[in-house]
Amino acid sequence: MRVLYIAGAVEANGRSGGSTHIREVACGLKGLGHDVIVMARAAPDTPRPPVLDCGVRVRYLRWRKELALLGLPQVARAVRGFRPDVVMERYYNFAGAGILLARRRHIPSILEVNAPMVDPPGTLKSRLDRVLLGVMRRWAVRQAVWSAAIVTPLASTVPPEVTRRKIHELPWGANIERFDPSIRASRQYRLARLRRALGLADGMPVAVFLGSFRAWHGVGHFAQAARMLIERDVPLAFLTIGGGPELPALKAEVDGWGLPRGRFVFAGPRAHEEVPELLALADIGVAPFDLAAHPPLITFGFYWSPLKVFEYMAMALPVVTVDVAPLNEIVRHEQEGLLYPSGDVQALAWSIEQLAADPGLRQRLGSSARERVVQHYSWQAHCRSLDAILREAAREREFAPVRRKIARVR
Repeated sequence: MRVLYIAGAVEANGRSGGSTHIREVACGLKGLGHDVIVMARAAPDTPRPPVLDCGVRVRYLRWRKELALLGLPQVARAVRGFRPDVVMERYYNFAGAGILLARRRHIPSILEVNAPMVDPPGTLKSRLDRVLLGVMRRWAVRQAVWSAAIVTPLASTVPPEVTRRKIHELPWGANIERFDPSIRASRQYRLARLRRALGLADGMPVAVFLGSFRAWHGVGHFAQAARMLIERDVPLAFLTIGGGPELPALKAEVDGWGLPRGRFVFAGPRAHEEVPELLALADIGVAPFDLAAHPPLITFGFYWSPLKVFEYMAMALPVVTVDVAPLNEIVRHEQEGLLYPSGDVQALAWSIEQLAADPGLRQRLGSSARERVVQHYSWQAHCRSLDAILREAAREREFAPVRRKIARVR
């Protein structure tokens, strides 16, 4: 099956979770026998490979993401040349060229939704939509109605007037072949050298934070918990991996605490292919989301399907994260990790300390986490489910002319 996969707001060659998502989905579908072309933006000042590592072709969209609809002619040329059986588009407020063209050409389309399609009242986009007399909301609903199916981690991201029957709740995942805990044994020399290069303290377990340095990801809470534990002489080192707008200020704040050398380390932004070895240095994975810092997470529920959690689990790390659905269904308390109330830094520190003090508990929860992600939350499982949705959409296309003929007769 030919699949045109459009992500007008995501960089095909970037380092974000969205970039990882489109690469894993495109390569996973190719591995299942589909012919896939990805259309996405290019990260600035970086190479633009014409194909992904797995051989999927990439076409780089020329317009800024805020002007994604202006890429309609470029997408139309791809549709004419590739003649896809299904068009799949990742939803973005100012995109939708693929869904529109698919409707015009009677091609089934899949809408991939990873955030609320309509922002809650009071946000910048909701105020802009009010000025535009609701144009953005109507366009969002229209795309959802036109699509044959909608794929999203949480159905509440889709406006309520859209029929629930076409919504498929499908979590993200981890690449369980790349994120494999066996690399701890097979790459001991490389990992020892990496630990020295980072300056991590020797002889103590490591708690890791992986992700974006933004308020709602909770990296500030991670740092506060680390300070509490280090000042209480808990033998534990802390590692952060990633970047974002809060990184410089947090780094300056931590530097001012005067913590012992090697106890709190910033690895900075890293390419995704470096992440497995960095996580192999860790013993505890921490995902301290701060729901209060991002109101849509309260309005719509926890609609993220966070890569960090699945990748921690794939590396057999016990996970410390917030007690909110559906995270508490992925990481079950005292089965794959420990849960605490979002925003409670004392409870976060206590959970980390409990795991730091008990190697047997870390081993038990980490093994269970690896088993659970392999069974339920891998990119491979995601793509198998997506494959079934694509094939169903293609079958619907085969019968559409018959249905239209019957409708005309009636």
